[in-house]
Amino acid sequence: MNICKGSIYKPLAAANNEIRLLTLRAGGAGDVIAVTLDHFPFHEAVPYYALSYTWVTANLEVALRALRKLEEDCCFWIDALCINQHDIQERNSEVPRMRDIYERADLVVAWLGPGNARSDRVIDFINSNKEAILVRTEIMMTEEAKTRIWWVMIEELLMRPWWQRIWVIQEVAVAKDIKIFCGYKSLLWGQLGDGIKIAIENHGKGSLQGGMYSALNRAVELRNIRTRRIRLGSTILNWKELILRARASLATQKVDKIYGLLGLATQAQLPGLLVDYDAPVQEVFKQFTSLLCMKEQRLDLICLATRTHSIPGLPSWTPNLSAVFGIKPLNKMRLETRYRAQFDANGTADEVGRLHEDPNTYFKFSETLNTLYADGLVIDFIETLATPGSGYENCWDHIGLDCRNRALAISPDVAEPQAQYILGGLKYNAFLQTLVADVTTTKPGYHPESESPRPRSKPDVSMERMSEPDPILISRANYNRRFMVSHEGYMGLVPKDAEAKDLICILFGCDVPVVIREIKNHHLFIGESYVHGFMNGLAVEKWKQGTFEKKAFLMT
Repeated sequence: MNICKGSIYKPLAAANNEIRLLTLRAGGAGDVIAVTLDHFPFHEAVPYYALSYTWVTANLEVALRALRKLEEDCCFWIDALCINQHDIQERNSEVPRMRDIYERADLVVAWLGPGNARSDRVIDFINSNKEAILVRTEIMMTEEAKTRIWWVMIEELLMRPWWQRIWVIQEVAVAKDIKIFCGYKSLLWGQLGDGIKIAIENHGKGSLQGGMYSALNRAVELRNIRTRRIRLGSTILNWKELILRARASLATQKVDKIYGLLGLATQAQLPGLLVDYDAPVQEVFKQFTSLLCMKEQRLDLICLATRTHSIPGLPSWTPNLSAVFGIKPLNKMRLETRYRAQFDANGTADEVGRLHEDPNTYFKFSETLNTLYADGLVIDFIETLATPGSGYENCWDHIGLDCRNRALAISPDVAEPQAQYILGGLKYNAFLQTLVADVTTTKPGYHPESESPRPRSKPDVSMERMSEPDPILISRANYNRRFMVSHEGYMGLVPKDAEAKDLICILFGCDVPVVIREIKNHHLFIGESYVHGFMNGLAVEKWKQGTFEKKAFLMT
């Protein structure tokens, strides 16, 4: 054990499944904070509260002063104090228990930080019962005042750093009950949820910009995860869903973008996945990616890898799971547009499997986890790329129109009335569907809610001209992507780091096409792509017909 001389910590007795609890002694506002640390067998521990807060020492002191009772001691579990942070072995063993600790707590106390007059006002307002909120919102306030009270809620409560912590997702999801404190004011989780719901119902999100829009989305997402956990039970999401939902979350240590979610995933106990704060982040990310891919016999996770957001020492196929921003996955965009049917470039979930004697031969990893060997098909190579946009500092509809014009510059014949796409149908329609990665509902007679469980494998060959899609959809699809035309004339959206001559491929085990760069005797993974007509199994059909040949890729 690495316990410093003079430390207040004694080793936890593993045989008794011990935890430490902090007793916060009663006291007044000006009194010195007095605490004791005691060991308890986990299942015999006294009732306790679990604190969820942003890790800053000064913030913790303010929290303890606000939470201290005047005449009664109370027990807390606080990770910064109840785990010996100087003992790496203890941290490694305690982190996997975090779910159980927060789940068993009588109450999870969410500390947002010190309060002020504005936060006090909005908490008092939300603490009214739901009917009173509606009455006061609809009758007693002007339209401007109604909108303003919800803006204050977002600014003073939802935009605080607490909401961005990676650990908050697990702490909130598993809690029996949650009470939110901002200074000396508090409200229950359900009351805040009602306030968020009413704010969206009455005012929507359309008037919100930038950070306020993101803050409201984070709160809604966290509320949805907790609701889903309560309805469905102990395990609620698979690892890829969790990674995607947590991409905007922040972590003091990069590896916590994995460790902070251990208690929620349906594959929580991946064989070989151990918490190890001594291990380099590159090794943790390689290990996690390879373990999950092998467990699922799928390579979809590598589609989160991008050249832009990589870190030194990571193979090209390993996602930097600590990256806050990156390309939004194509199938994630379809889900957000309420498409039940997801892209499946392999045709069906088991199409490729039926054509192989052993599905385990699709891909494998080297012993050092520095190389991924994978089989797939080469569709074509990139011939022309639209010039990169100037940035995303302007409004979204202007960005969308700019992306459209840049794409049109390298494919000017799409506007010709009878121009045909290489796979059939109007080239103009293919162009518009490519610009939005086929998430628009503007196709004639097309309704995503009536879609079959698997989308069609052949491209749309309708000769009825589509209407222009919403520029905002174009801007979302083109974020960190560029329009491209391949050598044969296929149109698509590829990572902004793609180059002419890069290969457009289907990897067996990937839901979407990918871009791969061939360099002498090895390959680099560039990222996922949208290739119009090849999103739902056409390449596999052509392989079965002998048009395409299987190719082995060695990605480093």
